[in-house]
Amino acid sequence: VRRNRSVGNKIENSIDLAIDEQPDDSLIKPFLIKNKAEVKSMFITEYDEQRAFAETKAEGWIEGREEGREEGRAEGGLAMLVRLVKDGLLTVTQAADKVNMTVPEFEAAMHAI
Repeated sequence: VRRNRSVGNKIENSIDLAIDEQPDDSLIKPFLIKNKAEVKSMFITEYDEQRAFAETKAEGWIEGREEGREEGRAEGGLAMLVRLVKDGLLTVTQAADKVNMTVPEFEAAMHAI
């Protein structure tokens, strides 16, 4: 089926071809022919589930990676603001405003870093 799909056949045609291409002496070929509609339905359902899972997995990976980057940028920015406050170049209020935090939240973050 995969080989047939890789050359551009639709899933239904790929399944038909895969069944038809089974050797005549294959023990499973009579079963596949007799139950062709059910086999196709099962295969299409499985194929769609695998594709949906792969797409969801890829989307989740991309979203997770972007979230990680955003968190890294935020943490890096926060660390930089903490250094600027400790160096006396910014007030705690100014730094808290830059990261949309309250002064107590920023002070707690300062102590955590």
